[in-house]
Amino acid sequence: MPTNVFSGRQAFLGVAATSSGTATAIGALQGFTLTVDRSLIDVIHQDTGSWVEHFSGHATWSLTADAMIFSTAATQEQDTLRSALSSEARQYFTIQNSTDSTGDSSWFQRGYGYVTGWSWTGDQSSPQVHNFSITGDGALAEGTS
Repeated sequence: MPTNVFSGRQAFLGVAATSSGTATAIGALQGFTLTVDRSLIDVIHQDTGSWVEHFSGHATWSLTADAMIFSTAATQEQDTLRSALSSEARQYFTIQNSTDSTGDSSWFQRGYGYVTGWSWTGDQSSPQVHNFSITGDGALAEGTS
């Protein structure tokens, strides 16, 4: 029986230059969407009796997220994302459903990708937020901690 329900704000998103690099944590996630898709290749031949069968095709992954912007020098993670976008740098991303290392085990996904979009929003009654999108470059590894 589940003992914990994870909210979007409890998630961890880390960005590093390589899989062995030290990740910069993107703090105060407001929410995120991780999407993994696999295309199918239609196959029809005389043995299928006109029924379509499929072969597994290419897999892709992408991530969109929103995070609050902080003003302190120690937490300028939004600079990491903007720099990755403007420099076209391939980064190593880790998304984990919880930062709680003492509770229930949490799952994570890791892989290389590119920051493909970044925006900044704010109004008078809400915190400023940066929205960003990441497109995967290769496989997305899965595990638990």
